[in-house]
Amino acid sequence: EDYVPPAEAVSEEKRFIRLFYCPGLVKYKGEENNLPALPQNEIPGCCWFDANDPSCDGFSAVSYFFALALAETLDVPVGVVALPLGGSSILTWLSREAVESSPLITARAKANGEYYTPEAWVEKGVDIGEKGPTNFLTITTQYNKKVYAARHFRYAGMLWYQGESDIGWTDAEYAEALNLMQDSYSALFGYNGTLPLIWTQLAAYRYGSNEDNTLRNIAFADMQQARPRSRALVTSYDYPATYYEAAGPIHPQTKKPIGERMAFAAERLVYGKAGAYTLPTVERYEIRDSGIAVTLDRKSVV
Repeated sequence: EDYVPPAEAVSEEKRFIRLFYCPGLVKYKGEENNLPALPQNEIPGCCWFDANDPSCDGFSAVSYFFALALAETLDVPVGVVALPLGGSSILTWLSREAVESSPLITARAKANGEYYTPEAWVEKGVDIGEKGPTNFLTITTQYNKKVYAARHFRYAGMLWYQGESDIGWTDAEYAEALNLMQDSYSALFGYNGTLPLIWTQLAAYRYGSNEDNTLRNIAFADMQQARPRSRALVTSYDYPATYYEAAGPIHPQTKKPIGERMAFAAERLVYGKAGAYTLPTVERYEIRDSGIAVTLDRKSVV
């Protein structure tokens, strides 16, 4: 039966928020590590609930705060479909057709050992960290388990959070994969034009000697400017991102500012509110005496 929260717990602010919950690891043929070679038409274990439901504790925090902020501004009901899997590569969210349409991404997948032909597909996957196909890295796994089955909704846009698993890729490789995801999802979801994409910078973290999140965040700005009318990028470096010591800064607890900034971007990029909707980029700089004067380029964001 549908959950009916106690009257005293009902918030008018949350009453018309609808959240689609999907498990991080979806079962296929009864097991989470089983990997379908073909796109599926159902996602086991999913449900809708409203934002007054205590089940919200297990929902994407970024998406939750995004929905609250957007509903308050637009004053209309807001629905969010969340299909998360922490630690997953963008390879897992692309269809086989999208991957194989790009020699660059196919080569990247093969170099990672994450490319399998239909004939060589291994349906029985392994846990992350073990050798073999996984939910987290192998091509198409999350597309086949989740994305394709959710194709009948009519989405206004897409949130992407985040991308640390692919920080070892070149900027050109990641930009190509982002293009493939945006273009293929636009077609899959029947969007008239290019599906708006809003994403965030990587969290502050020491990823490795040759893997600099600062450089990737700069490259993210270039990727936004490559498609300024259908993309927005929000910052993550300029707020106090607290975190559990055991998880480390790669998993900041502070999700509310990201959700609210994504909502701010969506209001302008998608819903027609006037004003800038993405972070400004550096147009030029010059050294003056003991300081640096920076000129920001905002032409692409208004």
